[in-house]
Amino acid sequence: MTDLELKNVTLNVKQGGKHVNILDDVSFVFPREHMVLVSDSRVSSVALLDLLCRRLIPQRGKMLYRGWVSWPIGHTGPFSVAVTGTQATSHFATLYGVERDLAIDFMASEFQGAKQLNRPIYTWPRPLQNQFMLLMTLIPSFDVYLVDSNIVLVDDVAFTQRFLQLFSARIRGRTALFTARQARVVKQICTSAVIIRGGKLTRTTDVDEALKIRDKGSAQTETAVEESFAMQEDDFLL
Repeated sequence: MTDLELKNVTLNVKQGGKHVNILDDVSFVFPREHMVLVSDSRVSSVALLDLLCRRLIPQRGKMLYRGWVSWPIGHTGPFSVAVTGTQATSHFATLYGVERDLAIDFMASEFQGAKQLNRPIYTWPRPLQNQFMLLMTLIPSFDVYLVDSNIVLVDDVAFTQRFLQLFSARIRGRTALFTARQARVVKQICTSAVIIRGGKLTRTTDVDEALKIRDKGSAQTETAVEESFAMQEDDFLL
């Protein structure tokens, strides 16, 4: 079974004033598995996620979807307007067809900052904002989960363990594509890898070997790429 397919897709992006070839006439079927996305370039990983969630449009080819695709989970840009946690939860529930009261009850029971839900989100400490955005991903039920793998809060082990428990249950039997930003997590969750290299996509079941490609990549470019895409992350927030 598959919920996501590329047909003869060509994708180029502009980075640092230059055009970067990401995909060159690629046809690829994403299996209904938990996969880690590996590349020696953070630009390629970000661009593919943006393509799959329709933030980028390919120069050629088409994408076939069967079901709902998430936003890149793990993005935590700043909130730009003074919505409260309750308002944001209500909005997401309505947007994705979830009963509003159930969504608010879920957030009240799982969110460590539940007492602050009626305050504007931008006033919360950043750790609570991070928690809130991760929990928001559990409100809808997606068919395809795209995860830019900042789903471990290193300063909050208890929350991370609980979130991973809930998230693992939610993605069971669904397609999930993780970037390799937190290798320890993806090694536990992913059973295969999708490799971006030379404008092509290939799949392997040897996750450890695939992650070596990422290790060989230049870590020096990651900060620049994060800054380049930082403003775009705001598009997902309220």
